Amino acid sequence: MRGLSALRQGVNYCRALQLRAPTKNSYLWFTSTHKRNYTKDSPPTLRERFQSPEEYARFTEGVSGLMGREDFTSPDRIKQLVDDVIISGNQIVRDISLLPQGSPHALQLMDDLSNLLCDAVDPCEFLRQIHPDRRVQAASLQVCQELHSYMQTLNVNIDLYNSMKWLTESNEFETLPEDSQRTAKNLLLDFDQSGIDLPDELRNKVVKILESIEELRIKFEQGLQHVGSSVTVNSSDIHGGLPHGRDSMQIGVSPDILGNLLPLAKSRSLRKEIFEKAFVAPKSHSANLRALLQKRADLAKLVGYPSYGAKALENTMVRSPTAALEYLDTLQQALEPELIQEVKLLQNNASLTNSEFETSDIFPYDRSYLQRKAMQRLFSNSSGDIQDYFTVGNCMEGIKLLGETLFSLRIVAATHMQGEVWDPSVVKLEVYDQVTRELLGVVYCDLFARPNKNLGAAKYTLRSGRVVHPLPETDEPKYQVPIVAMVCGFQRDKFATSLNFSEAEMLFHEMGHVFHSILARTRYQTIAGTRSSLDFAEFPSTLMEHFLRDYRVASKFAIHPVTGETLPKEIFEREINAKFLFSAFNTREVAIFAKADLLMHGANPFSNGVDTTDLLQMAQKDFEVKHVSETNIPIQLGFGHLSGYASSYYSYLWCNGLASLVWKQCFEKDPWDTEIGNRFRHKVLAHGDGRNPWHMIEDMLGFSPTPKDLATALVSQMRHAKATSHSSLQNPVV
Repeated sequence: MRGLSALRQGVNYCRALQLRAPTKNSYLWFTSTHKRNYTKDSPPTLRERFQSPEEYARFTEGVSGLMGREDFTSPDRIKQLVDDVIISGNQIVRDISLLPQGSPHALQLMDDLSNLLCDAVDPCEFLRQIHPDRRVQAASLQVCQELHSYMQTLNVNIDLYNSMKWLTESNEFETLPEDSQRTAKNLLLDFDQSGIDLPDELRNKVVKILESIEELRIKFEQGLQHVGSSVTVNSSDIHGGLPHGRDSMQIGVSPDILGNLLPLAKSRSLRKEIFEKAFVAPKSHSANLRALLQKRADLAKLVGYPSYGAKALENTMVRSPTAALEYLDTLQQALEPELIQEVKLLQNNASLTNSEFETSDIFPYDRSYLQRKAMQRLFSNSSGDIQDYFTVGNCMEGIKLLGETLFSLRIVAATHMQGEVWDPSVVKLEVYDQVTRELLGVVYCDLFARPNKNLGAAKYTLRSGRVVHPLPETDEPKYQVPIVAMVCGFQRDKFATSLNFSEAEMLFHEMGHVFHSILARTRYQTIAGTRSSLDFAEFPSTLMEHFLRDYRVASKFAIHPVTGETLPKEIFEREINAKFLFSAFNTREVAIFAKADLLMHGANPFSNGVDTTDLLQMAQKDFEVKHVSETNIPIQLGFGHLSGYASSYYSYLWCNGLASLVWKQCFEKDPWDTEIGNRFRHKVLAHGDGRNPWHMIEDMLGFSPTPKDLATALVSQMRHAKATSHSSLQNPVV
């Protein structure tokens, strides 16, 4: 069920359940009635906090935790969560079973149950990937697996199903608010998708398959760490030579470093070797991926769907894999003129770069190398580096300024208490409403790389917001303050950690997810913030990237840490040109993976003896471009989104179109418009999944866009951004 089967998105408050009480330092005690007196507080600026986070930390080596909760202070305490949750969960199930048929109170109790589970699993999902102590990671993984198994038994519980079925069939149902109706229907659909109507034997089979899927998903994620091999490289083979003046060295290559290494490799043969070695993987990794996809297909058929994609996309904006594929086809047609131009640019620079390209098509291992050459020619006379201005502290100041101006927020750096964080580099932010002074949310920022940490950028929900109905019932309902963690893997610098443009975009993107989570004010935690379909959840985060790409925004926060100089417009425009110079090519690559993802989750994905590499090549063929060749290298083995974004990777391109359209219509004229910003906050962010996303988009645009509108907006944005750069590259100078 949503919040039960979609557990990795949720979190806290146990409403009179028998979990241990939190400590007084814990934000579990905070509701939206907590206020702050700004006039008496003089917190350090975000620049100061993110430049030297340890200076402001209250952290004792070896003493760590999460949110000040005692049950996350040691591996043994973490493991005890399983029994606590199951005992309390079973009590809620009994309470639901005793309710009169059609009682609306069942919906609140269902949310309590979901909240209870999320209160344990979501923090553990976070800790297993982020905590520096391997023992804590292992204990957290164990809790995730055991509670996931418990959750699957709830997904086929007849009493829970009947409570929602009777409610949706009752005369009172149509009088409930829209968010209550959507929540009940969502839960009912999740029961149906879990095979609730099947005979007992088949329902038990569904539970076993779901447990296998979760086990294989985790194995696939863990296997990504072992994809890659090593290559021996000579200094003369690399532009700029090797580190420390070495003549030769063996370099470990993997999918995540190709973007840094391939542009520097001088010869095509070396680039090809690097590319091939980067996707070398144990046979077990490929087998786990195939088994994961097959189990998903088996599950879909067992519960009455033609494919896993049909099951996963039923409750999304596109509604079906067919519609998602049609959008990709529409986008491909819109991209074609831009792709033709970009291929010509690559060919022009290839002929001037190396005789290897005179008669050959451009292969995947050539693209980043040729793109780098093209950019060097375009910007050969440019000086200055945007990284000198895009420090982590500056970017966080920019995000703060946007939040305060657009959404009427107050964002302050707070000192965390003992046992509240897991590393001294973590910075805690508190977000308040400027008018009411109410605490809206807490954000733990874990932005810097360290050993044993998953370095992928992500927003983790540690506790979702929801309306809390305290006991006794005569008390006023309060709002449970959401708590999230924003995680990145930036390499620290002793003076000021600098970011390139892509890293800054990543930071703004994740902060878009944070705003979505903490500004939602939904009745139920199962629909709070980013707990919506992925093809809507990625929309606010993608929209945040557009603000970074506007000089009117960047110039307000991007200052040189030594000279105090504001980021020069020439340097900024150069970065925008560089970003969009080959944007159609890069969009095509995302579209290929999106289509491959849909094919891998289609009906009978492995019929006629095909494997995942064959399915990837089918997608590549559908996006064929003249003079561009692909390989049979199994690059899908490094495609981590097959774990959590099953059949939903198209969402990035869909939401890119949504964001481009909303930016153009609403924010492009004035990115600091408080009125429009607050309209976005209250018409979109506040609702989470409590309203139909199409209605929320229509509230912003004044009309309901078509998929073609989205594709056109996406391509128009890139065409506008790179208009000046193409003319400069038509006749490159050697």
